[in-house]
Amino acid sequence: MIHAQSISKTFALPNGLQNGSTNQLIPIIQELNLAIGSGQSASIQGPSGCGKSTLLYILCGLEKADTGVINVAGNVLTNLDEIQQDAFRRQHIGLVFQQFHLIDCLSVWANITFTAKLANCFDQDYLNLLCERLGLTPHKHKSVTDLSGGEQQRVALARALAHKPAVLFADEPTGNLDEKTSQSVCELLYDTCASLGTTLLLVTHSEEVAKRADIQFRMHLGKLITVDNS
Repeated sequence: MIHAQSISKTFALPNGLQNGSTNQLIPIIQELNLAIGSGQSASIQGPSGCGKSTLLYILCGLEKADTGVINVAGNVLTNLDEIQQDAFRRQHIGLVFQQFHLIDCLSVWANITFTAKLANCFDQDYLNLLCERLGLTPHKHKSVTDLSGGEQQRVALARALAHKPAVLFADEPTGNLDEKTSQSVCELLYDTCASLGTTLLLVTHSEEVAKRADIQFRMHLGKLITVDNS
């Protein structure tokens, strides 16, 4: 479902941090390979700044790799133009960012249903159940600006799952939640993806969240190392 081969990405140092007049390129991802099967879950851990989020954005087509080939859900993203990638994400990909990117002028319910309607995949019974399991039912008609950070994060998660995506990419999906809510959201995330057959790839600092995944990776020197928990 997710296959990446020989992915590399470098960034130039900001002005003022370069040594001399030559732009200095810093390798973030180096000849990275990744394979995650359909319906599997995988987690990526590693220190801040090691390239975890950058890799996630590359795999869903929001960031361009310098080299390599990416195949997600049978589509070679590196062969698609920006319009085609947008259409592909809208139909097949769910995204949860560290920044929630909610639409402030819309209600909780309108935010959650937005992507489902765009993808022509509106299932009201499923969406009501999703809200119930995430504890959002009492807040459906509120403005998202009236919610706490944790509540907003749950809205972002519900929106990402609203159109039953083939693949869900999640960047710190429980990062702003208290321990109790984090546990319930973690269970919902894994259980919902499993029930839908959705492939899940998440970046997390939480050992507990990471351990729930079928496959665990750690990011080190621009590559992924499989964690053996046997």
